[in-house]
Amino acid sequence: MRRAIAFFLVAAATSAACGQDSTPPAKDPAPAADGAAKEPAKDTPKDEPTPAAPGAQMPAAPGAQTPAVPKTDGVPSDPAAKSGEKENWVKTASGLEYQILTPGKPGAAPKEGDTVTVSYKGWREDGFVFDASDRHGGPASFPVGGLIEGWNEALKMMTVGAKWKLRIPSNLGYGPQGMGTDIPPNATLLFELELHSVAAIPVFVKPDAAAQKATPSGLKYEVLAAGDGEPPTAEDAMELGFAFFGPTGKLVDCSQRSKTIKARPKDMRLPFLKEGPTLMKPGAKFRFEVPPALAFGDKAMGPELPANSITYWELELVKVVKPLKLPDFVKPEDMKLETTTSGLQILNVKDGAGESPKMGQTVRVHYAGWTTGGTVFDSSFSRGDTAEFKIGEVIPGWNEGLQRMKPGGVCRFVIPPKLAYGDRGAGELIPPDATLVFYVELISVEK
Repeated sequence: MRRAIAFFLVAAATSAACGQDSTPPAKDPAPAADGAAKEPAKDTPKDEPTPAAPGAQMPAAPGAQTPAVPKTDGVPSDPAAKSGEKENWVKTASGLEYQILTPGKPGAAPKEGDTVTVSYKGWREDGFVFDASDRHGGPASFPVGGLIEGWNEALKMMTVGAKWKLRIPSNLGYGPQGMGTDIPPNATLLFELELHSVAAIPVFVKPDAAAQKATPSGLKYEVLAAGDGEPPTAEDAMELGFAFFGPTGKLVDCSQRSKTIKARPKDMRLPFLKEGPTLMKPGAKFRFEVPPALAFGDKAMGPELPANSITYWELELVKVVKPLKLPDFVKPEDMKLETTTSGLQILNVKDGAGESPKMGQTVRVHYAGWTTGGTVFDSSFSRGDTAEFKIGEVIPGWNEGLQRMKPGGVCRFVIPPKLAYGDRGAGELIPPDATLVFYVELISVEK
């Protein structure tokens, strides 16, 4: 869901918006086919071309088109996980069984829609380890309600700090279809699940007409917290926390689910997002009532956002960052390029040191991207901050090129269409069959 709406918020072809850190070229920057904002669903795969949370492919709901569950990668089977190890299981009416290994802290349990951050490990009943969050870089974040039913039920009973062992029957797991090669049909599964944090879903509050102010454009806003300092200019990079509600007050998306918006006001696609943040000071929180002309206009965005919808937004201006100087554009014909067997062309500008990143590892980079004519379509420098993503979840030219770099290194890539966005292009600035030119600094690699 996140990128289906996100794509409509930022005009830059590959900038992140409603929900992702700004990232380099994703495999698929286009919105969902129907343009709808889709919440995580049990039986509908999310349109999410940018890096997902570590371990996000597990546990998906039955029927979701998720990747096959990874192999054990040398992790031995774990006899301690077998279902007969203890008999002090608590069984719920649904058939879920659990043991409390560590009690949670006092507080409320997550509710439907809240985003939770967890560590987990999963076994079959024969002790075979089929997945674990530490294989994906550490704790993973998921929305409650978008997971297999055994997880949804258990998480709604846990509080932060709790660690439980779960025994999930097939009907609350992956059912008769199984999942991938390691979870057979009708499998009972065991998990250790530790809840680290909960990001509560925002609640709609009806605007207070008496407290609202209006701009000449028709944008209405309430000041919930004034903030301090100078508002961003159109050229400044900013970070926005947000909650976005439809005309009936139903939550469409929020930064608790999708992370914050990082962009410049001038890069925002929706007119209200070009204007609204420039009214705010760092630390400010505003509630906006947005007329259709300043949002999605006469474009229907699915059943929850029909054409000509008034929308409601709560924005928090987390910070303002002055943009960094953009590297100079260099034409491909002016570079001394190495061409790989795939067709990727690389110019090594500066050697790095250490180990090159591998597929699946998370990297932090600074980058800028141009068409061969020198039109810049995206840049982390303009946002004043680096970008972080996982190799394997961006365009093939990036996946290949980054694995040839080392931390601290700088390269220029010339990426042919077949290793970029092919015959469909991306957004407004990358046409079909475009060769792209990138400047890339590999800042760090997450171990």
